[in-house]
Amino acid sequence: MMVIEPAMAHRSIAADTAESGGPETDRPPPRRLVLASEALREDMAPLEPDRRVGRQVVGGVALALGLLGVPLRQGAERALVGDTAASLAFASAGAAAALASLPFSYPVRAVAIFILGVVLMLLGADTVGPLAGLRIGSTMELELTRLVVLATLPGALLFRARYRGYPRARIVLGLALLAAAPFAISRGLVAADSAGTVIDRVAAGVDLAVILAGLFGFMGADTTGGGSVWASLVIGCLSLDIVLRELGSPIGMRLWQEHATTAVATACAATLTSVGAYHLLSARLAWDARRLMRRRVPAADALLTEKS
Repeated sequence: MMVIEPAMAHRSIAADTAESGGPETDRPPPRRLVLASEALREDMAPLEPDRRVGRQVVGGVALALGLLGVPLRQGAERALVGDTAASLAFASAGAAAALASLPFSYPVRAVAIFILGVVLMLLGADTVGPLAGLRIGSTMELELTRLVVLATLPGALLFRARYRGYPRARIVLGLALLAAAPFAISRGLVAADSAGTVIDRVAAGVDLAVILAGLFGFMGADTTGGGSVWASLVIGCLSLDIVLRELGSPIGMRLWQEHATTAVATACAATLTSVGAYHLLSARLAWDARRLMRRRVPAADALLTEKS
């Protein structure tokens, strides 16, 4: 009896331990072991970043262009921008809706979105389409430089924010800032001109500030530099600047509807080019970014193995 009782006690303790640990032993093993370096590469160098969000943004742009075609069609702006502007707005809305809803591949959708935005901008520079009022109260040189900024800088900022550890993302951002320099210089001169109106000087100063904020993209790899925020502000401020154009003059007050619709159309075209450029850069350089990340984080796998 003295021998049996301890054995029974040990079996009882083992049974209690098995019962208390039942939920742990019943838990299924993970389907796939994810290495630390692989998770880090996916975070800092994704293959198809913001695929769903990009489609949603393009769908929102399609809705905005469709709504914009209504006032263009109803005739308040027909004398200046022409009835063709409404037709092109509806056609662009349909094209954007198709790109957002149909199952295109990531690079194909990126190319199509970028081309659609650039076409709208080029038509506007030629006083055709929804952006036909772009040169009303302004000069062709200024508006061309504005379109260059909207077509390049926001997309570069988005790419830099998503690939924060990729050195070439800073090169892309640097080239975009160089392309934005003519517009930034012209707006800086307006902001410093004491003969200008308060509204014009403030608007020019804001434009210059949001462009220079792109320099935050040259911060370290541990931060996004606020790229997505600055990209949104570049599109918003440079488009809002069109609404404020000649706001204090009698002519500007009569043309506020033309300026407002042109500003909305400009923001739509800039959003398309920004999303398209961002996705194009991602599709083209994602594998190179992952290759560099694979070289830089081999120790993460070793650390995970040691802890296991």
